[in-house]
Amino acid sequence: MVIERSQRTIRKKLQMARFKKTACILISGKAGIGKTTLADIMVNQLASYNVKKFSFASTIKIIARDIFRWNMEKDDAGRALLQGLGKVGREYNQDIWVTYTLNQIESHIDYPFDVVVIDDWRYENEAELFKNNPLYQVVRIRVLGESFKPLDSTLASDVSEVSLYD
Repeated sequence: MVIERSQRTIRKKLQMARFKKTACILISGKAGIGKTTLADIMVNQLASYNVKKFSFASTIKIIARDIFRWNMEKDDAGRALLQGLGKVGREYNQDIWVTYTLNQIESHIDYPFDVVVIDDWRYENEAELFKNNPLYQVVRIRVLGESFKPLDSTLASDVSEVSLYD
């Protein structure tokens, strides 16, 4: 009888856990304004929860580093490489980077998370994919102010830098 009650309790808790949404915090802002710094602070402040930081551009950075031998510097040449790779991927499949990130989140060893912080939200479709997913509750944050290191005007006007601000 005690075992039966325990099994029912476990089943009930598992069913309730399925309906709990993960908070997905999307951070946007100009290049170099401190999005990643804010994300790191949030992760530290929310450490009592199961929280993890992800980036839509993490795969782009891996491709740039491993295939193009990018030195991981976000100087003008590095930023142009990242923007170009991101653009090529999005032209092939608009949701490629957000879908890949969603797969990374959901295949992570610690999944499901209470909170997911994404430090490089740049396109509306990225928010929509999470918003339309019943497992996530989306919170959008825009970091305002002056960038620590302003971009060259060509890089600053790239669609990845302005799409949310038009």
